[in-house]
Amino acid sequence: MKKRILSLVLVMVFTFTMTAFASDGSDELQKYNVPVHLEKYGSTELSDFDDAFRNTAYVETEAGDTTYTLYFSDMPLDNKTVRVSQVVFNNDEVSIDAVRTASKLGENNEITTNMGGSASMPIISDFVIKRAADKEDKMELLLQLDRVKGNKLESMDDQKVTLVFDWSKAEKIIDRISIFTDVKKDDWFKDAVNYAVEAGMFKGKTATEFAPNENITRGQLVTVLGRIANVNVNEFKGSKFSDVPANAYYAPYINWAEENKLLHSESLDEIAPNGALQRQEMAYILNGFLKLQGMKLKSTRPINFGDEDEIDDYAVEAVHELATAKIVNGSEDGDFNPTDNFTRAQFAQVLYNIYGKKAD
Repeated sequence: MKKRILSLVLVMVFTFTMTAFASDGSDELQKYNVPVHLEKYGSTELSDFDDAFRNTAYVETEAGDTTYTLYFSDMPLDNKTVRVSQVVFNNDEVSIDAVRTASKLGENNEITTNMGGSASMPIISDFVIKRAADKEDKMELLLQLDRVKGNKLESMDDQKVTLVFDWSKAEKIIDRISIFTDVKKDDWFKDAVNYAVEAGMFKGKTATEFAPNENITRGQLVTVLGRIANVNVNEFKGSKFSDVPANAYYAPYINWAEENKLLHSESLDEIAPNGALQRQEMAYILNGFLKLQGMKLKSTRPINFGDEDEIDDYAVEAVHELATAKIVNGSEDGDFNPTDNFTRAQFAQVLYNIYGKKAD
């Protein structure tokens, strides 16, 4: 197999462009979320790499062309951290290497990120494959794998898998700008909200409202992070806190976050899942999550906030690590405002800063 040394990437996005999937015959832009899973090649058993795969494909169709976007993250396998670094489309004896479109390699095979750091910062990498084909229920893919070793990648044997789409459960997405009446074209958070919703991280409060200025709650925030981590909710049933109903949508994600020590609570019995998050607590949870995902944040600037003494001890390290990595910022007057609440739009923007922006 071909040996490769590629850039460090935490979350991979692979995009395939084909023709044609426009179920209503329209040439206008159509958007879909389509359930997908990975099977072992030649078998109906789930592939080992399905655990690293977000089981929804974001699909766009326009004028007969279709773009499939798939998401992979790092995963443990045989005491190794394994990364999918390239995808080869392999249907009908046609083999086409995906083209990397959103990453730039710096010196020493390091990644140049949208935040000015290198090697250790997360970035989404797009891979595009174009070919003429009708809508496909299955795709044969060759996953090119690397073992994460420090800040380098070590080539592993490639794995062939079958990508299976469940078109019967495809959800058509209406343009979020027209659907969400409270997200306007000129809003500073428009791109972030659109990205987070279309990537399956966030959902609207209702079919027509995103509630961008509403405070984000603990339950909402850990649910978003759990979706990014592709948490299997069936492994986190029940409730570990007296104020978390076992049937609440956020219950398995609260359990997952608690098991991984992402939460901060003064009580051993309650977590206040519907309570608003302070900026410092958001930083604490997010920083823990990024470390859980294997990210090593790279300091790009010294930070000293004017209200340092107001940041609670438990959150000081997290605030500084995220701020020096340019993931969160203070106010124009130089304060962090640790006890202010964090809104849904602000958190969508943080996610967009980490995962959604392309390298220039």
